[in-house]
Order: sequence, then structure tokens, then C-alpha cells
Amino acid sequence: MIGRERELAAVCDLLAQDSVSLVTLIGVGGAGKTRLAWQVALDQIDHFSDGAFFIDLAAISDPDHVPGLLAAALDVRETPGNRSLFDSVKSYLSNKQMLLILDNCEQVSAAALLIAELVQSCPALKLLATSRTPLDIRPEREFPLSPFTPPDQTLWHDLEALEQNAAIRLFIERANSVRPGFALADSSAPAIAEICARLDGLPLAIELAAARLSSFRRRYCSITCGRIMTY
Repeated sequence: MIGRERELAAVCDLLAQDSVSLVTLIGVGGAGKTRLAWQVALDQIDHFSDGAFFIDLAAISDPDHVPGLLAAALDVRETPGNRSLFDSVKSYLSNKQMLLILDNCEQVSAAALLIAELVQSCPALKLLATSRTPLDIRPEREFPLSPFTPPDQTLWHDLEALEQNAAIRLFIERANSVRPGFALADSSAPAIAEICARLDGLPLAIELAAARLSSFRRRYCSITCGRIMTY
């Protein structure tokens, strides 16, 4: 994580509170909500005896599909005595000490009602949601996530100041992954600073811009629904 150290610590502290069961990371697309949620899970996984699971809602728009997505990720089958698959999911999670990450909740606004039911039915469950807008349910703790602040134009030639800027640090770090040895220099600093400013400090946009520095074959990393594991 680059430039999100304070946010990471703050979200972890929120989830550690007994009175907090749902935290929603709120921000525009590309602000880094998913990456922050993923890092929170990696940092906190040892605190949850039943592990952490990541559920991406981006591909669905029908709330009726949410229970099936949850069940598939958690490997839950509909059980006798339960009226629906979602009831089976609630029964499975009722005594679990688990972190459940629900990504892209704005894709299915009605999912908020299901999340509220999970919070009420599963006292040991912690939920970390990402959304462009609040879920507007009672137990929610909103955590706004803003883009990075681009460097002021008066500092575009000040290497020392630029190296402290989160947007610049992210650009350099990602540029190094495709062009090893890439570093901030007097000749390149103003252009890099302008790129970060034109991209409004959006982490995703900055990463994509940095990746174009190389003509090497692109490699993509995808996060799929399922258990989050550490090795």
C-alpha cells in the first residue's frame, strides 16, 4: 500500500471495535477502495478464526443473484429447514468469526437490505463493503476514501517535495514494476507531476498511466470471489 497507511490503520481500528459490525469504504471509481479492502483483509486475517472472504458484486445487477454469489464463495448449500438459499447462508454465518468483504455494492443497491440482515443475524461477523455511495443502513460506519492530492504546480521541479507526494510515489513504484530502475529525475519530474495532476490523483488512473511506460507484455492480476489466503 502506498499513500494509504493512515486509512489502513483507521479501518483496521474500526473493525477491531466490538460495537462496529459494518464499515463501508466510500469513494469514486478508481479511488482504491478495493485495494484498501484487500490489504485490510491481509492485515487482519489472523484476527478471524474462520478467515476472510472476498465477494465481488460488480458482475450482477439483480439482487436475487446475491444469495447465490454468497453461497458459491462460501461453499454453502441450501439445507433442509431453511426457506431459501439466503437463509442457509445466514445459518452458516450465524456463529462464524469471519471478515466478509463485499466489493462494488453500488452495483446492487438492494443488496443493502441483505447486508442488514446478515449484521442482525450474525453477531461475530464483520463486514467491509466498498461502494460509491453509502448503503444507508443503521449499523453502517462510513469511511470516505478520497483520491490522492496531486503535487502543487509550484513544486513540480522540487524532487524532494515530489518524493513525499503519494500520487508521485505510486507512479514511480508502478513504473518500476514495468521498467526496473525507473526513478524521478529533474528531466522527468514536471511531466510526471502533470500526469498525476491531470488524472486528479486517482490511484487506478495513475497506475494505468505508469504501466504504459513499458512496451513489455502486460500482465494482469485478477481478484476472484473466494477465500483470502496467506502463505
